[in-house]
Amino acid sequence: MTKAERIRRFFYENPDASRKEAVETLKEFGVEENHIKVTLWKDVKSGICTSDHDYTQYFELTKSKEELSSWKREVRKDLVEQLLQANEHETDSNQIRLNAKTINQLLAEI
Repeated sequence: MTKAERIRRFFYENPDASRKEAVETLKEFGVEENHIKVTLWKDVKSGICTSDHDYTQYFELTKSKEELSSWKREVRKDLVEQLLQANEHETDSNQIRLNAKTINQLLAEI
C-alpha cells in the first residue's frame, strides 16, 4: 500500500480524525506530516475527497470498479467455456480457428 493510499484509508476509517491524529498514527509507517498535507491538498483539489477529508465516495467508487472488473472476468470465463464446447462439435476448420482466436483474446483480457 502506498503512503497516499494509507493516508486515504486512515481518513476513510477515521472520518472525525484531525490531521494531527493522522500524523501520530501514520508516523509508524514512515508517513511524514508534510506528505499528509500534500496528499490531502492534492486529493481535495482533484475531487478525490471533500474539504473535510471525507473519502467515502472515493472508496465506494473503487469498490464498484472492482466489482465490475470481477463480473467482466466471470463473463469472459463463461464465454471461453462456451467457445471451447462449440469447438468440440465444430467441423469447419475456419470456424475452429476463429473460435480459437477469440478464446486467446478473451484469455488475454482475463
